[in-house]
Amino acid sequence: QTCALPIFNKIEEEVFKMYPINTGDKYKNKIIAIITNIKDAKNHTFYRKVLNGTIKPFELAKMESKDMASDDVIEESPKQISLYGNIGMFAQS
Repeated sequence: QTCALPIFNKIEEEVFKMYPINTGDKYKNKIIAIITNIKDAKNHTFYRKVLNGTIKPFELAKMESKDMASDDVIEESPKQISLYGNIGMFAQS
């Protein structure tokens, strides 16, 4: 786990660059979205892409939540929208 620490520090750095003055809700929501998607057990492909550098920290910082989501979440999204209306399945970054 310690070998992954530098990449996560770099990700945080890149997110901070996007919100240097206002590290409030947008910053916090972006970090939460990244952590949630990395920790998602069904999203191991995304996790591997982050760790092996396929997805660069600066790219990840600019990604929307829906672009990080696992295939299961993406497939479930239209069902959720039809059940609950268009309430925004994914938090905007």
